[in-house]
Amino acid sequence: MKYPLRTIKWRFQETHEPIPELANKSSLRVLSPQDLFLNYKTLFKDHVRERFVVFWLDASNKVMGFEIISEGTLNSSVVHPREVFRGAIVTTAASIILAHNHPSGNNEPSTEDVDINK
Repeated sequence: MKYPLRTIKWRFQETHEPIPELANKSSLRVLSPQDLFLNYKTLFKDHVRERFVVFWLDASNKVMGFEIISEGTLNSSVVHPREVFRGAIVTTAASIILAHNHPSGNNEPSTEDVDINK
């Protein structure tokens, strides 16, 4: 008896969108939240919509890459665990860091922020 077998072939493609401010950040070692903020703030600065980004780290806490998961509205963005973890699994990341901005200027975590972190 034959059993159907489904295989998946993952392919990763690096972005072709140049971000000059990030050109020398490929081997950044993250030791604190400030390390990430100071080196990647260009991803969030001056954006009028909330942006949710996942960073992939190797076992030495060096940034392997990142993905912009969602760009939402002024005060919200839709995020699903499937999109958050897909890139981390494919890149065999040892850990991830999740980050988003608050274009409204209110840096206090909203109820939605607390829920998504859970």
